[in-house]
Amino acid sequence: GGFYIDKSNPTLVNCLIATNLAMETGGAVFTNGSDHPMFNNCTLADNIATNGGSGFMIFGSSPKLVNCIVWNSTDEIVVETGEGPVVEFSCVRGGYEGESVLDAVPLFIDPDMGDFNLHPNSPCIDAGNPDMAFYDGCRPPGQGEALNDMGFTGGPNNCESPGESPTPTPTPTGTLTMTPTAVITPVSDFDLDRNSRVDAIDLLMLLKNGSADGKSCFRFSYDWHLGAR
Repeated sequence: GGFYIDKSNPTLVNCLIATNLAMETGGAVFTNGSDHPMFNNCTLADNIATNGGSGFMIFGSSPKLVNCIVWNSTDEIVVETGEGPVVEFSCVRGGYEGESVLDAVPLFIDPDMGDFNLHPNSPCIDAGNPDMAFYDGCRPPGQGEALNDMGFTGGPNNCESPGESPTPTPTPTGTLTMTPTAVITPVSDFDLDRNSRVDAIDLLMLLKNGSADGKSCFRFSYDWHLGAR
């Protein structure tokens, strides 16, 4: 099954216990010698127990269910020994004694595909404990008015309900920016200072040192002109 509670009193809040199989009893929860385990805004659905108690199998325990949905295959709550559960403002297949207990199909979105969120027309919306202390903390996943929705998507602690998958936010990563780097390509073997142009400086360097390959490649002559000013 889903949970085995033995001589302890945990509090389970906004839990989804679904599609478990017990070869004996207690498809969703088996309690033994536990005084008062608490279930607040939990959904127990589509669990199976071959020998009964698909929702709860209770031995010497008195669990309390508030604002819960218990909707499984057969024999939702079986009490072998002990006082049995206290059920309030919950939806139980086949009904159960307690305050404001519904016996109405909860209308899950798509239980065959594992989606146990409530359809907008579900009778479980706004049907939980009407006290302000039980109002839905967040909408969504809560629906309708602020009143408590039965099941794991409702109640004051529903803001991190497993039924509401947050929209993934991409983590910022560095952006590779290609910045062109200037590459100076000589326009001539006579661009001796490699500034992409042949100018007077290159001429002076050539006069001083010869050609780029160290060999003389020019013959220079000088004409002197004398004249009166």
